[in-house]
Amino acid sequence: MRNLWIFLSRYNAFFFFIVFFAIGIILTVRNNAYQRSVTLNSTNAVVGSA
Repeated sequence: MRNLWIFLSRYNAFFFFIVFFAIGIILTVRNNAYQRSVTLNSTNAVVGSA
């Protein structure tokens, strides 16, 4: 448990970056019709090819 806290305290800037980056992507896709359609088409292509 102590090692987990040390790990999180050492790399907290990276985790904050990942969280804020994900929030930015989500807000962009939700609020822009073009970005939403591009994301939907890309995910359909990936799932369809699998």
